[in-house]
Amino acid sequence: YYLCALKKHIIMELQVGKSYRVKNDIFNFKAGEVWSLVREGYQIYFGEQNFEFVNAEKNCRFIVLRDTSDEDMKIYCHLDRDFEEIEGDDNNFIHLSLDKKNTMKILVIGIGVIGSIYGYVFSKAGHTVTHYLRKDSKKNNIHTLNVHILDGRGHKKGLSYTDSYSIEHATEKEYDFIFIAVPSGKLESVIEELNREHITGTLLIACGIWEDKNYLEKLLGNRPYVLGYPVAGGNLEGKTLNACLFDHFMLESKAKTTIDNYDDLVKLFSDCHIALEHPYDMLEWIWLHLAINAGVISVASTTMENYSNNAQTTEAAEKLMQSAKLLKRAVKSVRETVKIVASRGVVLKHYNNELLPYNCLLSFSAPLMKRMFANNMLTQKIMTLHNNLPDLLYVCKCVYEEGKKKGIEAPLFYKNCSKLPM
Repeated sequence: YYLCALKKHIIMELQVGKSYRVKNDIFNFKAGEVWSLVREGYQIYFGEQNFEFVNAEKNCRFIVLRDTSDEDMKIYCHLDRDFEEIEGDDNNFIHLSLDKKNTMKILVIGIGVIGSIYGYVFSKAGHTVTHYLRKDSKKNNIHTLNVHILDGRGHKKGLSYTDSYSIEHATEKEYDFIFIAVPSGKLESVIEELNREHITGTLLIACGIWEDKNYLEKLLGNRPYVLGYPVAGGNLEGKTLNACLFDHFMLESKAKTTIDNYDDLVKLFSDCHIALEHPYDMLEWIWLHLAINAGVISVASTTMENYSNNAQTTEAAEKLMQSAKLLKRAVKSVRETVKIVASRGVVLKHYNNELLPYNCLLSFSAPLMKRMFANNMLTQKIMTLHNNLPDLLYVCKCVYEEGKKKGIEAPLFYKNCSKLPM
């Protein structure tokens, strides 16, 4: 209410999509500089008004104004003292100024959560994004998504804002990149569809893949591809995309791919202000990530009574994050599922950073994880938004069956999984 009352006295409000000239040195802005406002939002949890700016060199700057600071509120109420809107044709919104010759054609498969999140940010960066849907898809009537997002790019707590994303349906056959992020086990049908429709482009496969390299090579044939993994999550409720986006993306290193447009892919993510991280081996990293997820999911599921209720999935995640006892069990379970991955010949020392939280003493790791969840809004959000139960159960099923087949001892994990409708 305090902030709403203040807004009545604001002389000028900054608007997303407008460019502004800085009138006085303020924060890390210098007088005379020109910046475009690309996002603004209010963080109720922290009582912060957030602004994200971009300049012509695609550099990002942020302003965070806190309700509890009289000085911050004085700045917020008199923004016209420090910023002036650039009028007329000179007001060229930075996102729209991307040189046409540098734009890329991106095809996103379907209108799922991950594909829509990255399609949205690729589009906002000025690239041409279209979505491919089968003719019998129930989502063919979706042409706009309402976006509610917690965006971690350049802001450690995440910037919360709303926007809309115009969905363009695919009509062409050739693309620079084809972004594939489909539920576990659905990759094969996507490749068959692309082959049938003669759609070409470098595949960016951002899926949870439990199969091995030989399976991928046989499935993809001569198609150029690179493996990646999203650091984002959310859910779709009708035509509303509830999303959480981190500032990095896991991508196979250039040395381990044969695609000839890898540098273009690096630029695509750079245009979106998303850093790339390259694990020792991308496919092994995905296996490890899925195994960690399976271990955590199996423990969280013990608090659920109804496995057909998405709301209970969210509640289970919340209970897990708030309980040191459950987190201790989750760490024990992950230690078991990691052994299942190691049985595939994966050398775990290559992934010490990823496994560090699970290799510490239980008396230390569980409270540490609980504190991390309590203080990190982005991690909280991604845990509670991911409530696609069939996808979660599929991950548990894959790891469970592999462990049983290899005879790996994982009593806690197997016991919890035996209660799941896998």
